[in-house]
Amino acid sequence: MSDGRAALLIRLMLQNGGRLSNSKRDRYDELTEAEIATMEQAVQRALATPPDV
Repeated sequence: MSDGRAALLIRLMLQNGGRLSNSKRDRYDELTEAEIATMEQAVQRALATPPDV
């Protein structure tokens, strides 16, 4: 996956509270549901972690 597609994937997850919407999943048919779930968990953890100040 190119860097641009990976960045878009992360942005889509960030816009949807850490989840990749069902309507966008077909854009990433090279990823398994397990891979998507792992990435969603990572984004959700990042969203839940308070920023360093």
